[in-house]
Amino acid sequence: AASVLQDLSEIEFRKGNKELGLKYALQMVDEMKRLKDDFNYNSGKVFLGEKYLYLKEYQKAVSNCASAYESALKIESLGLQKSACKCLSKAYYYTGEHKKAYEYEMRFQELEDSILNDNVSLDLAKREFEFGYQLKAEKDSLEQARISEIQELEHQSEIKRQRNLTYFGLILAAILLMLTLYVFRNFQKKKKVNREILLSKEIIEVKNKEITDSINYAKRIQTAMLPSASHCADVLKDFFVFYEPKDIVAGDFYWVKEKNEVKYFAVADCTGHGVPGAMMSVVCNNALNRSLREFDLSDPGEILNKTRELVIAELNKGNDEKEIARSIKDGMDIALVRIEQEQEQLGRGSVAQADSSGWPSGKGSCLKLSYAGAYNSLFIVRLSKEINASGEVNIRSYGDLNLIELKADKQPVGIGHSKKDFTTKRIVLEPDDMIYAFSDGYADQFGNASQIDGQKNTSYKPQGKKFKSSNLKKLLVKISKEPVQVQQTKLAHNFESWKGDIEQLDDVCVIGVRV
Repeated sequence: AASVLQDLSEIEFRKGNKELGLKYALQMVDEMKRLKDDFNYNSGKVFLGEKYLYLKEYQKAVSNCASAYESALKIESLGLQKSACKCLSKAYYYTGEHKKAYEYEMRFQELEDSILNDNVSLDLAKREFEFGYQLKAEKDSLEQARISEIQELEHQSEIKRQRNLTYFGLILAAILLMLTLYVFRNFQKKKKVNREILLSKEIIEVKNKEITDSINYAKRIQTAMLPSASHCADVLKDFFVFYEPKDIVAGDFYWVKEKNEVKYFAVADCTGHGVPGAMMSVVCNNALNRSLREFDLSDPGEILNKTRELVIAELNKGNDEKEIARSIKDGMDIALVRIEQEQEQLGRGSVAQADSSGWPSGKGSCLKLSYAGAYNSLFIVRLSKEINASGEVNIRSYGDLNLIELKADKQPVGIGHSKKDFTTKRIVLEPDDMIYAFSDGYADQFGNASQIDGQKNTSYKPQGKKFKSSNLKKLLVKISKEPVQVQQTKLAHNFESWKGDIEQLDDVCVIGVRV
């Protein structure tokens, strides 16, 4: 009955009978409410809000769509959130509340991109599975053909042997001589082949040992490049580092510095992993150090701009135009953080406006965090709902905790399709804030586990799904109140439990710092 009323309402509106169309729409919403169908009830309220928008009764449109949007957040319906945001954006625009209209339009665009990205990820996973299945089938077919060829050769050899035995009976003396020569020659040939096989095996073992020793030595060099535990403790105090390379050496690295009583730390993900990734990490780490020390930069956005310039120059020394074009994928993704204590006049409350220096305005002494990122966002988990920040900030509540996400710029530290200056986001920290910087290895890991952090996982089927950023957010919020070393242990246990028997796909690095 409710769907019939909705169709009648739509028909009457198209015929120009606005009053009758509105009557049917109101009856449809009442019917859905009576049926206690939350989803369709709130969908009906969005429909009713759109009709009020058409009738230019904008406050009624806002009232219905805002209520539907709040309900959609609770039931986590992205489609319903998207419809409500679109209606609210138009209603606020016509009432002259342009700031709210802009906010809901941006939320509408984010939801549309999120739904599109999920569909693309599912399609890519399906294509990878189909390709792997086809590759295995072709491999099995080639293996069967090889076995059949060997059997046929063995069969032909047996026929030849029988023929030789027949000749041996007819011409005993000649066959005895020929057989003796044949056996002797084969013996010498096999002996030679066995010597060559043994020599090849020894050469391979030596080469393998040399390569392994070289990679292990490279690991020692890379480990020496990473900040020591004692240095991290001196700078960051209450922290943890979960670092899990895919191979012996890694493309991920973490970076911790202190200059003029200002603390810096970063998590970087260089192109590739293993030996190529490790070589890139040396170039990128050196560029970061030069930007801070040699060029005396302090703003995270300016540091990344200079680092990009140094990385591009280092990778393209002596290269021609073709080589430079091929290096477009070389570089790194990074989350770079600066923390400083300052007697700054800052206030408390909701998100504040930035002053001329880029910092939120207000009153009070504060601990300030500046951040710039290339693809890698920064998470801050906070008990308080008071946010004093500038720049693009997303906030999501999980019970009594809030996850603040500072968005990264969508460009690498390297040659990209577009080149813009990196932007610096700023936020005033509060006591017990938990700051998390990470590479994409944890969220992108495929798993076959049915549980996440000891809890039953109902979001994924058992095979071949990524852990995803949404689950990483929930996990970090859940463990954020624990001591930092307990957090590290739980992150490691959850990663192994999720990964199971599936190969680790990428290097993993997560840094957590408690204020």
